[in-house]
Amino acid sequence: MSTRFELALLGADEPLGEALLARLDELGAQVDHLHALTLGDAGTTVSLGGQDWPCQSAEGFKGADALVVVTRGVAARRWTD
Repeated sequence: MSTRFELALLGADEPLGEALLARLDELGAQVDHLHALTLGDAGTTVSLGGQDWPCQSAEGFKGADALVVVTRGVAARRWTD
């Protein structure tokens, strides 16, 4: 039995975020919805589970079952406080 959930990944469009998504794919993680959050260009896409997910601005994001922060910088600090 697998648990499916909604994942928010801040920094999804950065190298560490892309590596994490690749590892989740390798593990066969079942994610119902990915919120690919970015502090940069919201026009990019990332892949998870054979699906492309549009990156969206982290500003105004409301929440998910889990939030993983894989970006550096002062702007990311407010997501971890």
